[in-house]
Amino acid sequence: MLSLLYSVPALICAILFVRVVGPGLLAGASALGIQLIGMLGKLIGDELDRIDETPIETKLATGSTKM
Repeated sequence: MLSLLYSVPALICAILFVRVVGPGLLAGASALGIQLIGMLGKLIGDELDRIDETPIETKLATGSTKM
């Protein structure tokens, strides 16, 4: 779902919201908000994929719990 939000350009999203709610502040803010959610979701997902697992594995190997 986040990849769909990220892949739709802001202009297309803005046109869609103008058609749904009419021209105004709500359409523009909603379009930018949806675009921002998609972009932040992708960035956070990429950063979570880049986490180094070595400290976690070391901690679990010493017998501690996950928390």
